[in-house]
Amino acid sequence: MCEHDADRAIVDAGGQYCRMHALLVWTIIDNEMRESGMSTPNSRMQEELAAQKAEERKAAAEEKRNRQDYVYYLRVGAHFKIGFASNLEQRLASYPPDTELLAVEVGTLQLETERHREFKHSRIAGREWYRPNPALDHHIRIVAENKRHTWWEESEWRRKTERVKVVPHNWQ
Repeated sequence: MCEHDADRAIVDAGGQYCRMHALLVWTIIDNEMRESGMSTPNSRMQEELAAQKAEERKAAAEEKRNRQDYVYYLRVGAHFKIGFASNLEQRLASYPPDTELLAVEVGTLQLETERHREFKHSRIAGREWYRPNPALDHHIRIVAENKRHTWWEESEWRRKTERVKVVPHNWQ
């Protein structure tokens, strides 16, 4: 074949090729199988594994979309924010000190998305920031008055979130 000796592992497997020519033959066969739609057992396993991982990612995304966490309403300066968090304490710690927590409701990412659509007419930046308007003011007031945030015991919450001012439901 060529001036190189046949590779011992290839000879033991029944071939008479040096490593370079064995790889060349493998590449040719692999390309022909791919072009003809044939697959090797290894490629079938890879396809099955990829499909399984895609299914797991889809299930995880669906679980996250439907998980009951918190939809929160903040006032930062003159603007409102509608956000979603699993760990509200940690999330609120990332806002500036003059942030006011106006209301919280137990909800899902889907609920947050619905709120964004509901108030899209007053959106100002990104998809979560809004200018004040009567409809949003009313909604926040209703959420706060209904105490949908029953997990929120004010004195404990204030102690844990010194950076964020908690505004009682008569917040205006």
